[in-house]
Amino acid sequence: MNPEFATKLEGLDLPEDVKNKIAEMLKRRLRFLFIGRSGVGKSHTINSLFRKEVAKVGKYHPTTLDVTTYDGDIHGIEFTFIDSPGLADSDPENDQKYIELIKSKAGDPDLFCFVTRLNDTRVSRDEQDTIKVLSKTLSSETWKRSLIIFTHANSVPLSDYPDAKQQRSRLIQNEFSKHLGAEIGNAIPSVCIENTADSTPDGKPWRGELLTASIERLSDRALPGFLQILMNRDTTEQVFDPAQIERVGKRVEKSIELKEVATAGGMVLAEPV
Repeated sequence: MNPEFATKLEGLDLPEDVKNKIAEMLKRRLRFLFIGRSGVGKSHTINSLFRKEVAKVGKYHPTTLDVTTYDGDIHGIEFTFIDSPGLADSDPENDQKYIELIKSKAGDPDLFCFVTRLNDTRVSRDEQDTIKVLSKTLSSETWKRSLIIFTHANSVPLSDYPDAKQQRSRLIQNEFSKHLGAEIGNAIPSVCIENTADSTPDGKPWRGELLTASIERLSDRALPGFLQILMNRDTTEQVFDPAQIERVGKRVEKSIELKEVATAGGMVLAEPV
């Protein structure tokens, strides 16, 4: 836990059991699992979020051949990002081996990130196979904590960007729906990112949107970690735009305990845009 936040939490006018529960939750790192076929930018995304190179990136050949964890922090929040090998790349028998590796090393991640390219126009066969394998292996609860990340956003011209986001999201959601059902598959949100820049073709910073979408999908168990930045107005306004602050506030309000902590700490919930 951030020492400054720990001091602030201790000073809040809250029941001791609430403060103790939040403090206990904050001892754990947030664990995000990145999965997808080789070459879509999983490792590069991890580097972009940490703003430094921690994961090797291969330009011509896959460099992630094992399940690898990377620890770091973003605005004082401690994360473990879990990078995984590409599924459906070669021998189908390897998929089950990789799945077992992922389950043993990733445990029960707080967020499951399916990474794919925005500038692909179809769902390739290997990606179809990847989605099928994952859908059969992971529980329905896992998919409620999932997010689709579209990389290479700036490979799409600005004039085509809104349509590409819509159509690509529909294609991937439909593929998940084949195996998970429409209620789960169509509910998985997507975010576009660009690992070579701070913004997408529309000029909007992507990190704030990715963190906002992550917060909206996290369980109450994992959400307290973000209170460390949400209760610091300067940091909040640096990371999120007004519309994102409102979305984050609505998510926090769904948890009675977190709403109590956030309100006592001075966080403005669901602030009108």
